[in-house]
Amino acid sequence: MASSVVPIRASKVAKPKATTKTASKAAPSVFTLRIELADSVPTIWRQIEIDSRATLEVLHHVLQAAMGWTDSHLHEFEIAGKRYAKPEEDEYGDGPETLDEALFTLKDLLKKGKAFAYIYDFGDGWRHRITLETITPSSRSICDVGSAWIEDGQRACPPEDCGGIWAYKDFLKDYAEEPDGTEALDFRDWAGMDFDPERFDRKAANAAIARMFWNHWIVIGGTDVTPSLVAL
Repeated sequence: MASSVVPIRASKVAKPKATTKTASKAAPSVFTLRIELADSVPTIWRQIEIDSRATLEVLHHVLQAAMGWTDSHLHEFEIAGKRYAKPEEDEYGDGPETLDEALFTLKDLLKKGKAFAYIYDFGDGWRHRITLETITPSSRSICDVGSAWIEDGQRACPPEDCGGIWAYKDFLKDYAEEPDGTEALDFRDWAGMDFDPERFDRKAANAAIARMFWNHWIVIGGTDVTPSLVAL
C-alpha cells in the first residue's frame, strides 16, 4: 500500500531581494491560519495562531506537528505563483525557480483572506489549502516569545504512505460500511489498530509544537527565547 516518493522537481534556488530582510523588522502580529487537507471529506482541518515573524521554514515544522505528519518526505509552498522550499541539490538539470523558505517570513508574503498551498510528499501528493483568516496586532501575547499554537481542528491526519487522498477515501468507505471487513482490517493493521479517523488530539499536537520551541529547534524573530507552554 506504500507509495514511492517522486523526486522533487529540478529547481534553482534564488536569493530574496534585499527588501525582504528590511521588511522583517516591522512590528509583529498574530496570524490566524486555517489549514484544510484538499479533497478530504469530511474536511480534515486545523486552525493555528502564529507569530507573523515566522519564516516558511518554521511554518513547515508547525504544520507537520499540527496535522500529524512525520516530516518523512519533501515539501514545498506555492504562494502567488512562486515556489518556496528547502534548497536542494540540482541533480536533474534546470527547472523552475525555487526560493529558499528559510529567508521569507509570513508577514512578508501573506495577505488577509488570501489562500496558498502547502504540498507534502510528492508521491502521495498531500495538498493543503491555507488561508490567512485574521491578523491581530501584537500585545501581551504569543509575540512576546515568538511561538505558535493550535486553536482548533477536526479529524485525524491520514497515515503516512497510504497512497494519497483517494486511497484514504477508499479506506474510509470500507471502514464506514464494514469496519471489521478484510480491507478495513488490513488497513488498520498496517496503520495501527488504534487508528481512528475522527480523533484529533489537540493537546498532544500543541505539546509537540511547544517542545520544538522549548528546545530551540525552531525560533521566531531571531531571538533565542524559551516560550511558555501556552494554549495546550
